[in-house]
Amino acid sequence: MGQANKLKYEMDKKLININVTADNWEEVLKNVSNMFIKQNCVKEGFYEALVYREREFPTGIQIDDIGVAFPHVDTKYVKKTAISVITLQPSIEFKRMDDSNKSVDVSIVFGLAVSNPKKHLKILQKIINLIQQENKLKKYLKY
Repeated sequence: MGQANKLKYEMDKKLININVTADNWEEVLKNVSNMFIKQNCVKEGFYEALVYREREFPTGIQIDDIGVAFPHVDTKYVKKTAISVITLQPSIEFKRMDDSNKSVDVSIVFGLAVSNPKKHLKILQKIINLIQQENKLKKYLKY
């Protein structure tokens, strides 16, 4: 099984939300959190930790003409590993991970709930590999 297939396997269709409309990045994170809560993936305090972490360590990144964010928190807030995907219509401004004084208009959000700290980096690397493949990323936007 290839990396892309394994990543798809870890994403439950109940954790995919297409063409979400939100007023700001906090509302997007609330959507991420609510999906994880409904699937019993996270513990109490997940949303607050997600917002805190995004403020301190932003996750927005620009890949060619697509803005992406991959918010995540410490494993202590996670019951079971899961990945959520949200496409935004219109895009929402997130702070950039490489320069928090700048922003990026994000169209796709990969929410991460990772229960095993050893798995966290591997999953993050798979997400980064995916977002670097612009054609695959555009397929998510047209899902």
